[in-house]
Amino acid sequence: MFPGIRRSFYRFLALYILSTAALIAIGEYLYYRYALHQILDKERAILEQLTQELILQLKKLHQSFAPTLVYPQIEAIESALFDIDENYLIGTFHPQLRREPFWIEDGLLYKRTSIYPYYLGAATIVTAKPIDQQALRELHQGLLLFSLFALGAIVLTAILLGRLFLQPAQHSLALLDQFIKDATHELNTPISTIVTNIELFKELHPEVAREEELTRIELAARRLTKIFNDLAFLQLNHQRARNFEAIQLDSLLHERLAYFKPQIRSKGLQMELRLRPVTLQMDRSDAESLIDNLLSNAIKYNRPGGTITIELDQNHLTISDTGIGIPKAHLSQITRRFVRAHPQEGGFGLGLYIVRQIVRFYRFTLTITSQEGKGTEVKVAWHG
Repeated sequence: MFPGIRRSFYRFLALYILSTAALIAIGEYLYYRYALHQILDKERAILEQLTQELILQLKKLHQSFAPTLVYPQIEAIESALFDIDENYLIGTFHPQLRREPFWIEDGLLYKRTSIYPYYLGAATIVTAKPIDQQALRELHQGLLLFSLFALGAIVLTAILLGRLFLQPAQHSLALLDQFIKDATHELNTPISTIVTNIELFKELHPEVAREEELTRIELAARRLTKIFNDLAFLQLNHQRARNFEAIQLDSLLHERLAYFKPQIRSKGLQMELRLRPVTLQMDRSDAESLIDNLLSNAIKYNRPGGTITIELDQNHLTISDTGIGIPKAHLSQITRRFVRAHPQEGGFGLGLYIVRQIVRFYRFTLTITSQEGKGTEVKVAWHG
């Protein structure tokens, strides 16, 4: 899956899962409130029935002429009697009297019932029973199992829908990717032939080596070579075997500057070099791609007669120019594939993307600072 499609796929998954899960959570909450209300209604009905049984026993006790009166008790509930002034009289527990007919506290369901006539001087009876915890556990377990099942179904549906919706785009990009591979392969031989014959012609006919027409042909050929190298890196970067060796970066910089000399001369650019001897263990193709893309951008986006400054020391390589700069809005996206800050300048938007890939592979750090209209500085730093 292509990186852009992968990002879109993950975003779709996140949006679909979160939105659907939110709707299900709302539905579960409403159902939970309804089911809890049903459980409590059942508990209230039971407590109401037991309370009436207790009041009936109090009535019988009130009418009794026995010398000793025993306070009646009903299994599974607690009870307490209060007089007309809400003073506690007697009971199996001593609750705090409240105004509401039902309330819940510490896992107990309480009921307040007025008694009339006042049996044994009691005006109010408070009864309480434990809430059926088994019913609550079954409710919670049922909701948890449903949530897990629903989440699995949501994820599976999101994946299937995401792949279904993105399949046409993925197919189109796959065709484009294959086209780029085929085009890169087909361009290799003619570009190599053009560059080789230009060099040969310059050696055989030194009198025309600096002619403007030949210079333009050479610049166009080198531009094609740069495009070919970028496309080849894009397609083969993760497949080719790297050969690590000690690369003398200062010497390689001089070699690549010689390669770009026609472009530098055509724009009348000034070079300021502050190079110290530096050796890094790198694949030579990676080192060349890194330097070539930084130099190419510094040349292409520089103003005629501008300056390119190259600094190299034991910790970093910095290439800065006095060109058109990068708009602030594009700076955070400039290293992504096919992103160009200035579309009018041409190119595929691969240069800094390739630089970022190489920097990531070698665990270097990449810093880009730019001010529109004044220039750009790109710094690649390594440690040790």
